Amino acid sequence: MKTCCHLLLSVCLLSVSVLHAETYTARVGSVPDGDTLWVHPKDGGPGRKLRLLGIDAPEICQVAGKASQEALRAAVQGRWVQVTVTMYDNYQRGLARLELDGMDVAAQMVQTGQAWSARWHGAPTSYAAQEQAARAQGLGLFADASAQWPGDFRKQHGSCYPQRGR
Repeated sequence: MKTCCHLLLSVCLLSVSVLHAETYTARVGSVPDGDTLWVHPKDGGPGRKLRLLGIDAPEICQVAGKASQEALRAAVQGRWVQVTVTMYDNYQRGLARLELDGMDVAAQMVQTGQAWSARWHGAPTSYAAQEQAARAQGLGLFADASAQWPGDFRKQHGSCYPQRGR
């Protein structure tokens, strides 16, 4: 049993690269969807693709996807943000907390009904209180009873980004 737990922990650690938190100031460039963005560090270097840590926004091709993208774009595009990257995902995106003028950008996205709090075994995590409040007020995607968790949407419909021909 103990060996099994160690093996499971090792597999989990391989799927997400953990590092010491990296903090820097950057200007937000493009916003491909409601939880992903490109930033350009103030100190130079190449642009970096980030995913907001602790939330999941609708896929760009699903109901509320464009609205979520536009909400994030309106909030941060072209602005200076404080970035704290704590790990990288399988797609080499930095999983990051973004602050804009002291405001947690991910919390704002959930609070306004533009994203869900991330899930762990089906239960909301980091921003559960913000999601509960947005649901109670029927804000954003929570105004639509048919709004579907992005993971479930992907299982049913696949990716919004079909494989390109070779």
